[in-house]
Amino acid sequence: MRASVLFFFNFLVFLALVALVAAKMTGYFDEPEVSTVDPPEVVIAARRLPEGVAIDRQYASTRPMTREEYESFLASPAEFLPADAAAVAGRVTARSLDAGEAIMRSDLVDDSPERLRDRIAPGMRPVDVAVLKKDSQGGLIQTGDWVDVSLTTEVYTSDDEDTQTIRTAVIARGVRVILKRNTLLPIYRGIADDELIPFTLEANPYRAALIDYAVLKGNLTLTALPDSEQAALEEQRESLIETGESAAILEDEDERERIERILAGNYSVGDEDLADIFGLEPISTPPVPEPPPRVQVYSGVDRKSDVVFISARNPQSESDGPLGDVNSSRSNTQSLSDFVGQEDVECENCDEYGRPLAPTQAAYRFRRPVTSARSEDGLSEFGQLMREQQPPPTRLDGTKGIGQ
Repeated sequence: MRASVLFFFNFLVFLALVALVAAKMTGYFDEPEVSTVDPPEVVIAARRLPEGVAIDRQYASTRPMTREEYESFLASPAEFLPADAAAVAGRVTARSLDAGEAIMRSDLVDDSPERLRDRIAPGMRPVDVAVLKKDSQGGLIQTGDWVDVSLTTEVYTSDDEDTQTIRTAVIARGVRVILKRNTLLPIYRGIADDELIPFTLEANPYRAALIDYAVLKGNLTLTALPDSEQAALEEQRESLIETGESAAILEDEDERERIERILAGNYSVGDEDLADIFGLEPISTPPVPEPPPRVQVYSGVDRKSDVVFISARNPQSESDGPLGDVNSSRSNTQSLSDFVGQEDVECENCDEYGRPLAPTQAAYRFRRPVTSARSEDGLSEFGQLMREQQPPPTRLDGTKGIGQ
């Protein structure tokens, strides 16, 4: 072997050793260190959320990002929300989200909810009601639905409270729901069976006053209308709004006059309105009896007694009028000899001069039916719920108490 070849070979070996040492010193052969930094978290839907509902805080959660989500985060961090359930609470979804799916900014609606005053059509008034789940189609009635409002009440007469009967009638037809649960947002959550659900309805001024009055007189029920009827009512409402007219839908010819009087402040809703809606026949008033002859007895200038003359001819007969048998051929003009005088006869329904008073006009009255399930303090089931779900009022002395 020539010396030149051996030198060249040794030179290559030397270069290889130098490269090996250099690689070793630079850590080329060291194993890469595994990163121990946790990936950032992302806010997710804790359950399936349909489109167009406000996210309740309990339906949002957080978890670490997946590799794909982290790569998207590095590419466009502005699309991601803060990793906190509070960041999405009250926001409305722009699309349906599956459970566990990350919530991005583009998945939420940016617009603010429509204000209450913008939801009320011209000439209409809002009225608040609170009904049980079983009285509102299982609580499934939503904002924008059209419903009929029915009243179930106990009817009795003012002169006889023992002759009560329970009746149900529709007191407002085709009213629109403009709020639910006292919020502008469409809340998506379960409803307990004994929970009172607040609704705000849009009705004409008369029907709004009638519904507000009926709340005190019985239990209200909201009945959803079929889609075909709702579409027709919605079209009619939009047409009236476009023309600038009142959106009030009248149920009869007299309702326009009642609306005008309500707005003028010279009409009040009462039991007479409910009696008309329930179709109750007017209560007849018995005629005022003719007063019998009455003589005041004086001795000198001193009044001694009063003598009332009662007909001596079968006064118990139903055919006898106050002055005898009006069907008799005998003249109704009678002398005092036809009467029997009785001193100091007391009249329970007479004025100070002994004249019979006109009988009181009986009227229909309405009250909330008393259910079989009563609490210890005598409240009905509905009344007990109202007490439990409303805070006690504050007395003048600052203490809390149950209102009467």
